[in-house]
Formats: sequence, C-alpha cells, structure tokens
Amino acid sequence: MLGGTGVKLVDMKGQREGTPTARGDFDSDYAVGRIIIWMTGETDFEVLRMSDGELIFFRHEYVVALEDPVADDAFHEFVRNMMVPNGESAAA
Repeated sequence: MLGGTGVKLVDMKGQREGTPTARGDFDSDYAVGRIIIWMTGETDFEVLRMSDGELIFFRHEYVVALEDPVADDAFHEFVRNMMVPNGESAAA
C-alpha cells in the first residue's frame, strides 16, 4: 500500500495498559505521521510537518473493521498528506 509513495513505516508498538492500543509511526521526506488504533475501534490519523512540527492533518474515526471503507479512505488521506512537498495540508 505504501510502495512508491516515499512513506515508510518506521515503528509499530502495542500497549496493553488501560485501553489496549496499537500504533504505527511513519516518515516521509516532508512529514512524520502516526496512526493509533484503540481496541474500542477509535482511530486517529495525524501528520506533522517535518520542518517545524506543525500539525497539518488530523482525522478521528470509529472503525468497526480494518476493511471498513472509512478506514481505507482515512488511510489514503493520511498518505496524501505525508507526501505534500510544501508542508500544506493536502486537499481531499
């Protein structure tokens, strides 16, 4: 899914304390990003501009299954924002 985008998964961790979560950290030439998935189905997608750490994208979704179309749409929007050369939020 990330092939040819310049976006790379650099770390993945899980947490069992409290509400269990899984998180993936991503890098590109322009941004750093994180996707956090809670056991409850809540999911956050966030992208920070590399040059100054400014939040350029945030999306919160409730996902019933990873195959849920809303999860796919949010992931594609996340990747688009990771690839923006000028660091501005990508239009959907």
